[in-house]
Amino acid sequence: LEMMNITKGTKDGKLVADFKSYLSNWAPLLQKMCVGLDEEIAIVVALEIAATGGGDLGQVLSTGMTFRFLLPTLFDEEIVTEDAILKWAEERGEESDESPRVKLFQSKPVQEFLDWVAEESEDEDDSDGEDDDDDSEEE
Repeated sequence: LEMMNITKGTKDGKLVADFKSYLSNWAPLLQKMCVGLDEEIAIVVALEIAATGGGDLGQVLSTGMTFRFLLPTLFDEEIVTEDAILKWAEERGEESDESPRVKLFQSKPVQEFLDWVAEESEDEDDSDGEDDDDDSEEE
């Protein structure tokens, strides 16, 4: 993110496009480094830390929809899974302080994205369960 030279004038669309461009180079390395759920969560936390840090980078990432746009980009580029996002959300949801990280997590755009991920996860679980039911009915 620091190599992207993000400034206060950077628009969300350009930032996401640039982020995807950088991920095209870095995704293979990040995917190899993510040998488990903890590593995937660490990537989300690193994004969160950048968004709540100081300077132009923190100001841009923590305002508007930017953080909310970058989370699904990590998901779409297969850097992090639904499980990692939901686990991060579960951990952050258990915190009760008023830290910038919790405020970012509680923002409406982030919560809307997390609701969507949870619904997708449930739909996936339901369709997996339906397949099992279909198999048992055939027997």
